[in-house]
Amino acid sequence: MSRGNRDKTVPLGRPLRVLVADDDRDTVMNLGILLRSEGIEVQLARGGLKVPEAVAQFHPDAVLLDLAVSRHNGLDVAQELTKRYGERCPVLIPLTKPYDPDALLKLVFSITRK
Repeated sequence: MSRGNRDKTVPLGRPLRVLVADDDRDTVMNLGILLRSEGIEVQLARGGLKVPEAVAQFHPDAVLLDLAVSRHNGLDVAQELTKRYGERCPVLIPLTKPYDPDALLKLVFSITRK
């Protein structure tokens, strides 16, 4: 799939918003670059403790969440967000390393278009 052929807006006509949460600085930065190159609005969070506040402020369509994030693991974060937001919870996409950039982008664009 050519990256340039994707629809980069949600139904409201605004760009997709994705929060990236991982402990690894390089992973966060690389995912940010990848997503921004596709026209996606991105916010980066280093660690799980920052995710709930970042979701409340940024209102992402999806959260790319490292399941092994320290001090507040990804499963705990996912449960907290689901409890807090219910059906309004952003789509949660678990991250593992390594990941396929094209497959990840395809997933982001397909899931966030509700």
